Amino acid sequence: MKNNLKILTFLILIFLGGCKEDDELNDSVNTNSYESFNCIDGDCMNVGSNGIYSSLSDCQGACGSVLSTITDTRDGQTYETVTIGSQIWFAENLRYSDNIPHVIGDQGWNVDYDTQQPAWSYHNDNPANNAIYGKLYNGYAVETGSLCPPGWHIPTEDEWTVLIDYLGGESIAGGKMKTTTGWDSPNMDATNSSGFSGLPGGARVTNGSSNGIGINGTWWSST
Repeated sequence: MKNNLKILTFLILIFLGGCKEDDELNDSVNTNSYESFNCIDGDCMNVGSNGIYSSLSDCQGACGSVLSTITDTRDGQTYETVTIGSQIWFAENLRYSDNIPHVIGDQGWNVDYDTQQPAWSYHNDNPANNAIYGKLYNGYAVETGSLCPPGWHIPTEDEWTVLIDYLGGESIAGGKMKTTTGWDSPNMDATNSSGFSGLPGGARVTNGSSNGIGINGTWWSST
């Protein structure tokens, strides 16, 4: 199986399904020297004279903005989406489970890897993690091609690269993609200026153990 995992160590969420879509702004010029803007958690905020953007339109052009909520017609779950450059992404973690077996326990997760069976789980088998972090999926679940809602798909490696390059490259993209809260201290360089809203969902590795919640995360690539 293709078991490629796009690892963004400067951000992230782990083994979580991130979906990408299948393929009016105020443009006035700022004349007030005490008005400038920063992109904070995906929104343009007036921060007086301390901002890096001199006009609202400049900030909005660089700052991701949530378009709407979409509803997964298969199970009724709703998700926010965000435009980043020319791409549209989920701004939440996937919570889909229909037709994918729920595996509980370290041994069961390990067996499904050994037998190449699709599976999902909660981090540390705790259902309370679902609302915040979504579900964890193994690579065989990704290979089913059925995780994302109709019209959406697990991103390819090339699509991840487009996103990272648009945000300035691997050295700085992570801070622009992760939330400013929810991460263990010090959560360095976090601005979420893209609006991607990456959370530290941790991981469930091949032997079944859960780790990393609060400090890391990763997303699958389909290639």
